[in-house]
Formats: sequence, structure tokens, C-alpha cells
Amino acid sequence: EMAEMKLSLAGFYKHFEKFVCAYAGIYILANIVLFICKLRFRAWFTYLSLAIIFLGICICVTVNTFRIYKKLIRYLLLIGFLAIYLSISVVALPVLFTVVGIENTAQIDDTKYSVVTRDFLDTDKYYYEYKNFLVSSQVLRIHEFYTTGNEPLYTEIFDEDGNEVDTIYAPGG
Repeated sequence: EMAEMKLSLAGFYKHFEKFVCAYAGIYILANIVLFICKLRFRAWFTYLSLAIIFLGICICVTVNTFRIYKKLIRYLLLIGFLAIYLSISVVALPVLFTVVGIENTAQIDDTKYSVVTRDFLDTDKYYYEYKNFLVSSQVLRIHEFYTTGNEPLYTEIFDEDGNEVDTIYAPGG
């Protein structure tokens, strides 16, 4: 029974590597197709996909490290990879949230928008037309800019092609 379990885990791992590579490839191709169609994945799906790919690569590298015959080299590599994984996780997560932003939905004048909020030094809110739970438009429709104190400074309005048509300044802005 133990030999069967080892065999099934080995089979799972063999297919796991293929799954990670296939998922990464499909994700990249889907992003290219969406880009051509002026669409994009919503932030939650981007985070989930990047996490699946990152964890998959970590698991594959770690399992392959166990195949190294010399114990000292194997353990040194495992400790090194663990340090790299933790470093990437600690650095990448804040950068990812800053670059991709936090996303939610909003309704303005009977139009549903996917709103991406990026907080770095100031706050920017980018409004894209909502398509469905997985995808939104890539064309920017509204951009709101707030100061560090979260005071509105101005709002830019864009047409269907992403061309700026109006800028509305806040009182005192």
C-alpha cells in the first residue's frame, strides 16, 4: 500500500509540472488575446494566476532539489531556495498590490465600472468598463487623482477610445 502511495504521488508530481507549465502558457496566451481585444483580466484573477504559477514553480524546484544525491548540497540548496522564496514573497506582494492595485466595482450613471485603486504616494483611481467577473475593458474611461490627504484634486474623463475629453478640477485644486 505504501508503494502504491509513493507511485501515485510520483505520478501526480509528473503531471503537476505539466499543469504548471500549461497554466502559465495558457495564462500568457489569454493575456495576449485579451490585449488585442482591448480587454484585461481583473486584478483578483491576475493575483490568483500569479500565485498559482509562483507556488507551482516553487514546488517543482523544491521537489527536484530532493533528487540531488549529496545530502549537504541538497540541504544547502533547500535553505537557499527557501530564503529566495520568502524574499520574493515579502518584496513581490507589496509591489504587486502597488503596480496592479486593489480592484472593486462601482456604478456611475447606469454604467458599471471596474475601479483599480493604486495607493503609492498619492491615490489614483482608474475606471474601466466592467465586462464580467473575470474581464474588464483595458480602455481607461475615468481617472480620479487624490492628494496624500485623500482630498480630490481632479478627474479626467475619456471617450470609448481612451482619448481625454474633459478634466474637472476639484474646488481649490
